[in-house]
Formats: sequence, structure tokens, C-alpha cells
Amino acid sequence: MERARTILILTAGFGNGHHAAAYGLREALKAREARMRVAVLDLLRLGYGRAFAFVVRLFLGIVRHAPLVWGGIYRLFDQISRVERPMALLRKSREILRRLLEEHAVVAIVATHPAYACVWGRLRRDPRVSRVPFITVVTDAMPIHASWRHAASDAWIVPDAATAEAMIEDGLPRAKIHALGFPVSPRFAAFAARTRRPFAGPLRALWIVHGDRRRARRLFDGLRAVPDLRLTVVCGRDEPLRAELKARAPGARIAVFGWVKRMPELLAAHHVAITKAGGAIIQECLAARCVPLINHIVPGQEEGNARLVARLGFGEVCSDPSAMIATVRRAATDRGASWRRWQ
Repeated sequence: MERARTILILTAGFGNGHHAAAYGLREALKAREARMRVAVLDLLRLGYGRAFAFVVRLFLGIVRHAPLVWGGIYRLFDQISRVERPMALLRKSREILRRLLEEHAVVAIVATHPAYACVWGRLRRDPRVSRVPFITVVTDAMPIHASWRHAASDAWIVPDAATAEAMIEDGLPRAKIHALGFPVSPRFAAFAARTRRPFAGPLRALWIVHGDRRRARRLFDGLRAVPDLRLTVVCGRDEPLRAELKARAPGARIAVFGWVKRMPELLAAHHVAITKAGGAIIQECLAARCVPLINHIVPGQEEGNARLVARLGFGEVCSDPSAMIATVRRAATDRGASWRRWQ
């Protein structure tokens, strides 16, 4: 029996952006090519199990509790001209990919994390391995880390034209760079098309909580004092914080949730989203036409996303809770002038 044609999408669990891009791309591909088999795999997790889980916990811990340290690490590796060499040594992931190519009719490999292009760079030199196109989906906006640029790939898909030009200036062939945007789920635009109407008030704000609880409490106290604001708070898996904020929420105009799976609906139903400058959430805001108000930037990898928001004029970057409270208060009381300006 003929094997089903397969597209492999390779992701990695370092934060939400790589996964969001992978699953958004799969959703779009399945809608377009229903008979195509599209598989999303994390070869780092499959190959290294508990060791990889430890590395992810360490990474997320440094990002959350020592962001300046992470920024220094990020910039250090950005300056290493051959940054792909250590990632190319991921032998277990390389062998899993080899088996997948042997067992399935793979027609393309798409990677949303730079480690896999490095793995592929070594694997493709093996004459026994099938020659298939390898495409890298870059999940951050300009500036782009060296790990994205210095790896073997047949094509790069980048979020915007400015990022494409920056990569071309760094020496990558123009013909291989495609400014097609970030692959968010088609549901974000679909919900936005059904629900978006001219501003009629009151301001509806979605707050996706990141960072430490002290800052979160300070921001919550300021936001709940904004008159006529309709606020939805998403605390993720921080159940103690969810319970605390829910107990302090005044009446029906503030709703507090934990982990949610309906982000397309939530973004489309709100005018603004208070969030970090993650690659996925910023692009999801753009697709849903929900204005991002950035209150947290991870040094290094998220700085380009914040610059993208500033360059487009679609949202604002607020340096601290006081600035965010002032921005939201202004938007809630100026009869939609701020919201229309951001559009």
C-alpha cells in the first residue's frame, strides 16, 4: 500500500512560541490539503526525555527569575560565529529524524526551532537519507539570533519584510527568504472577522499574566480602579494567584481565569491585550486585531517583537505597572480615541 505523503513539523518546548507556530501551521495545512499527513513532533523531548525537561525548567527559571542573566547568555551565543556546532551534536534527535525519513513518505520538513536545521545539516550529508526540502520558520522578529541564520535550510519564512531584509543583509540569499508572516491558527482571523465592530465602549481588556506575583498584584490593583473597564484576567497555571485575584475582583466587570484553551475567541472579543512580547502572542494579537499593550520583554529574544509593535504603531510598550495603568486608563476614558489610533 502506498504510504501517505507526510510533512514533518519539528518544534521544541522552550516557551509557547515554537509550539504555537507549529500547531498553527499544521491547522492551516490540514485545511488546505486534507489528505496530507501533517505531524508535529518535539524531537528534543523524544530523544532526551527527562534531561530535556530539566533543561527547559532551567531555561524558564532563568527567564522568569533572572532575565538579565538570560539576556547575557542570549547575546553571548549570538556572537559565536559557529553557533550551530553544539546543536548539531544532538545524536538521538538526529537518529529519530533518520528513522522517520525511512519509515514515512516525507515530502518536506518544517522547523520552528533553529536546533533542527543544525541537526539536518549533518544528517543530509548521509547518502542514505532522502533529499527533501527543509524549511525554517523564524518565530522572532528583527533582530534575528545567529542560531536562525547560521543553520542549513532550503528556505526561511520570517514574520515581516524588515526581518527579511535584515537576514539578507547578514548574507542569506534573497531567493531563500520569504516574508510570509507568523503561522498563527486561522481561527484568530476567523473570530476577529465575526466579532470586530467599531469601538462603542466600554473598553474590554484581556490581561495575560506573566512575571512575578508582586508586579501582578500592583497592576491588578491599578486596573480594577479604572472606571468602566471590563477586564478579563488569565493567570495560566498559577492557581494560587488566580484564587487570590478572583477573591479581590470587584463585581461582574472583572473575570479571572486560570488556564484557557480559547485564546482566539478571547482575543477577538477584547479591544486590547496586556501581555508579554512573545513572538506567538504578538502575532496572534495582530491576526485577531486585538491591540497588544506590552508589559514584559524577555531580554534578547523578545526585543524584536516589541520593536515590531512600536514600528507598526499597533499597540504600546509600557515599562512598568504605573505606565500600563495610565495607558489603560487613558484608553478607557477617551471614547475610543486611543484604540482608533492604534488601529
